[in-house]
Amino acid sequence: SYQTVAALHAGYGYGSNLHEFVISPQNTALIVAYVPIRTNLRPVGGPRRGAVEDCVIQELDIQTGEVLWQWHALGHVPITDTYKRPIPGKLFSYFHLNSIQELPNGNLLISARNTWAVYEISRATGRIVWQLGGKGSDFALSPWADFEWQHDAHLYPNGTLSLFDDGAAPKIETESSGKLLKLNLADRTASLVASFTHTPHTLANAMGSMQLLPNGNVFIGWGTGPYISEYKRSGRQIWSAGFTSYRAYRFPWHAQPTTPPAVAAMNGTGGLPTVYASWNGATEVAAWRVLAGTDPSSLTTVVATTPKLGFETSIPLPAPEAYCAVQALSASGQVLGTSQTVPVTTG
Repeated sequence: SYQTVAALHAGYGYGSNLHEFVISPQNTALIVAYVPIRTNLRPVGGPRRGAVEDCVIQELDIQTGEVLWQWHALGHVPITDTYKRPIPGKLFSYFHLNSIQELPNGNLLISARNTWAVYEISRATGRIVWQLGGKGSDFALSPWADFEWQHDAHLYPNGTLSLFDDGAAPKIETESSGKLLKLNLADRTASLVASFTHTPHTLANAMGSMQLLPNGNVFIGWGTGPYISEYKRSGRQIWSAGFTSYRAYRFPWHAQPTTPPAVAAMNGTGGLPTVYASWNGATEVAAWRVLAGTDPSSLTTVVATTPKLGFETSIPLPAPEAYCAVQALSASGQVLGTSQTVPVTTG
């Protein structure tokens, strides 16, 4: 019903960052904070006292907001691992953490865009267990398994890792792709299982996501591409839509807002009114019923019933009316909600 149950903020005076917010299996929150600090940037072509962006993970108690655990990229990943160059006068984003996944062993899998790497972090020590990709990769990557500026890394129990390979910016690859990699943790090799590209070809400068669906299909958000699309495991693209998003997901969603449906009514040519009905966020509305009458406190006449058509449904009425309201109906005809009563105005 879209009600706020908690509002969380980074602890210790940090500002939380939009790049990740995930609920753990323990019902805690994992968030990211980007924290500016001073450090020596000469090894990457910057000033001795340069401004760098440290990426901090915090685990929060959802009820109290207390910081339960914290991890800093600086101190674990050297700034020389970055593929970015400092820009004079600007904060240097050497790491750019953009996804967190808690693994079954309690460790965290994270993706860092600007080091072209995915890491497993020990929850107990904070140390990096292994690194996939980038300058210090612990894995030998087979041809076409490499990635650059990636987003949204997820590891599955069978050793398959999914990620969105932006390939830009700056441009490294000719097009972005969603990739499935097979990790062999014993011999530290990573091979390409499948790669999914968009038709027409697109190269995302930022953002993007990849989701494995329960039916075996693959759903990809192309970030600044800007598309969302779905694929068979064979690689065949089965549909696409134009849409820009940081991440995109496909899953069942059922909701009914606590606010009532919205309604407006206006007389048109010939004095016959049109009623406009909508209910932002309601997923179960199948049809609209219009009630009308001369007394705003007692509308008893049903003057129209029509299927829901898109976000807002326009409903022409057969005769002039003074006041009206709408009722949202489910597929079985159940009344889900009733709007306020409004006068029919003159356009």
